[in-house]
Amino acid sequence: QQFESAIRDQLDMGESDDLPRPAQSEIDRIVGPDGTGVAEFKDFLIWNLTMSFYPQNKNTSKGDATLRKYAVERGIDLPYVEKVHGEFKKWDVDKDNALSKEEFTKCFRHLMNSKEDFDIPPERVERFWAEVDTNRNGTVDWEEFFMWYMRYFRISESAPDEFPASVVYRRLSQMRFCQG
Repeated sequence: QQFESAIRDQLDMGESDDLPRPAQSEIDRIVGPDGTGVAEFKDFLIWNLTMSFYPQNKNTSKGDATLRKYAVERGIDLPYVEKVHGEFKKWDVDKDNALSKEEFTKCFRHLMNSKEDFDIPPERVERFWAEVDTNRNGTVDWEEFFMWYMRYFRISESAPDEFPASVVYRRLSQMRFCQG
């Protein structure tokens, strides 16, 4: 009973509120369906970690829940999805949930660690713009950006500190090699 009470407190739920199914399943697993088992502190910690990544968690903002669901559906680490979404939001200056060509160009130059506009030829920026704007509507939404970003900036477990520009250029050269 104390374990369930602690969980209800954590979820900010009253005694008469129905617990979310995953929360109730965890309670049943740990203390048994009849509530006679003993829950240790480590059980509560494990439950807390489990529920913190549950997409429908009542205490999760809608935006966080959407990112969590996005990560789970695609089998991608949540921190990676959050990192990419952070980049997207940072460059969406007008907050319309899409990157204009100008916003994308600034983002791309930043990701490539370009100090000056002339560091990256306009033709290269155009090539990437044509690639990222898959529906050709003149803006890049979150899904388009994420798929493009994953193609070139996927975090490598073997080289997590690798500079993104080197990853892009290496992958470009590999694509050219494979095509010709």
